[in-house]
Amino acid sequence: MIWNVLGQECLQEAVGQSVLDRLSNLLPTFAERGGVDVYSTTTISRVFHAFVGASKLRDRVFRELFLSRLSPQRLAELARHFDIATVGKPFARLVSDVSSLRWSDPRVTSAFCAWANLPDTGSLDSAEHFPAKQELFAAQTPYKPLQDYQARIYFEAVSRLESPRARFLIQMPTGSGKTRTAMEIICSVLNGDLPNGLRSIVWIAHSEELCSQAMSCFLELWGHVGNRNITCHRLWGTGGRLPLEEANPTFTVAGFQKLNSELHRNTSVFRAFSQSVRLVVVDEAHKVMAPTYEETTNALLAGGGNLIGLTATPGRSASDSEANRCLAEYFHTDILRLEDPQGGSIIQMLRRRGVLSTLSLQPLITTFRYQTTNAQRRYLASHFDLPPELLTTIAQDDLRNVEIVKRLLEECKHNRQIIFFACNVDHSKFICALLTYFGVAAAHVDGDTESNRRASIIRGFRSGSLRVVCNFGILTTGFDAPKTDVVFIARPTTSVVLYGQMIGRGLRGPKLGGTSACTLVDVRDNIEGLVGQADLYEYFNDYWEPPDQF
Repeated sequence: MIWNVLGQECLQEAVGQSVLDRLSNLLPTFAERGGVDVYSTTTISRVFHAFVGASKLRDRVFRELFLSRLSPQRLAELARHFDIATVGKPFARLVSDVSSLRWSDPRVTSAFCAWANLPDTGSLDSAEHFPAKQELFAAQTPYKPLQDYQARIYFEAVSRLESPRARFLIQMPTGSGKTRTAMEIICSVLNGDLPNGLRSIVWIAHSEELCSQAMSCFLELWGHVGNRNITCHRLWGTGGRLPLEEANPTFTVAGFQKLNSELHRNTSVFRAFSQSVRLVVVDEAHKVMAPTYEETTNALLAGGGNLIGLTATPGRSASDSEANRCLAEYFHTDILRLEDPQGGSIIQMLRRRGVLSTLSLQPLITTFRYQTTNAQRRYLASHFDLPPELLTTIAQDDLRNVEIVKRLLEECKHNRQIIFFACNVDHSKFICALLTYFGVAAAHVDGDTESNRRASIIRGFRSGSLRVVCNFGILTTGFDAPKTDVVFIARPTTSVVLYGQMIGRGLRGPKLGGTSACTLVDVRDNIEGLVGQADLYEYFNDYWEPPDQF
């Protein structure tokens, strides 16, 4: 691997000595791998690429160090790959010329990966796929209609939106088409009358992946069902602004953080925009009660717009009825749910139709038990989940990690695509390092992973070039990989919402391009006392009351 030129010392520093020391201590437990040197340059190179890869070249200091370690012949070859003249230039000048390329440009890192025969980690930022503003035109071709179970939600939602200041929540299981159904509703509003200057629709999500997913869905749908010209705005990632004084009706996909920043940076502009908002749609609506999210949503609705929330689990906690009551009241205790015409479980109905896969629970049973302190129990009561220090203790239990890796390796023998949920960032990196050592095509992502690299890793997983994606706190929403065979949960949680999001990554059925069955490997200490999948979906029913008028 090309990173070998950096040498053992430099690679060890980049990966982290503590990770390598733990690997060295743990590997003797895998008898079949005894005698292999974890500190070899080749092994550390593989681990380094799994952690950061070519995106590290955006750091100029690292870039110049790497280029200076290449042989004159290899450096000249790389320079010519970028059409940089090499004749008569001294080595130091070539290092400077190649280093001066715009390495923040994903096309440069992609070209480097092609030259170095490395997996491409330079794909475009999800935000950059979409211009900050674009005009969309009326449709020319028909489009595949909604499924009947989606159509019922659509018609009921459109009816509710006829009432001023209507608020309601749409609950649909992960994989059943929440986004598509909601976009049909939005297109209906945009295609209809937009009275009293209310000509703007805003979709809000908390992550770039969710924003990108929403924009892609809308652009595809409007190209088939739109009956007028509209202007589409991107307000997440870099660039973008609030749409003001547009000739066309507008549809804006925005990140919560970006919107909140706009609200505080230019309150008068935000207030003026809110007067044009006809409808706000909040994805992952159970998050809306967070202070900044609620503040932003309320500000958008100041002009009298309607509000729709989308979620698979309409509640915030299994143990805090007050928090769930507040969420329900925020949406006027009005909820639209899928229903089985035969009166059975909606999960079972969607499985029969091939919309959802059959989830097979195969727990990883261990004898490990973890005691909680009084302070940790207080944290659990107030935050509805386990405290970070307890997760750290569990993550550092290497006897537990040995059992986890053995099970992962067993699943990999059957060529399965695996999403691994870790206890924390270091845990994800450590498991990824072990898998990489054993020759598994694995990568790590977390909230601090550059969006270019994150998008590339997700693309590699979807294509099958990556076997395992290890992550913490990043792939629970906005991540669609229908061919996922195994969801592996090693992160203990008492959050019904989070647990539902994690298992939802493996629920895409064959009708949606997924699998007919998916395995849930769950470390036993993670799920003790939690409800099952069907019960999980219906867990918060008691907090909602059907509106009298419908």
